[in-house]
Amino acid sequence: MGGISVSYGGIRILVLFGLAIYAFVIKNKIKKRRQEHIDQSLENYEKDENGLYPWEANTDDSPENIPQNAKVFKEKDKVRRGGW
Repeated sequence: MGGISVSYGGIRILVLFGLAIYAFVIKNKIKKRRQEHIDQSLENYEKDENGLYPWEANTDDSPENIPQNAKVFKEKDKVRRGGW
């Protein structure tokens, strides 16, 4: 069977190298798209005269600022994972 003989080790190295390049390219594409999405989502909001976004303006969490009918957060209300 005349032809070029390539060892399976060489094929494995080429395949792994190709997968590494593919993963690197895909990771960079995802990173770029995520950054573009963040930039686009912030375009809808404007900063106020203090340089803060609307959700950053009111950070007063003193007891006087919390409404009386607010639900009390309890540690048991959190999501549990792995506890069957």
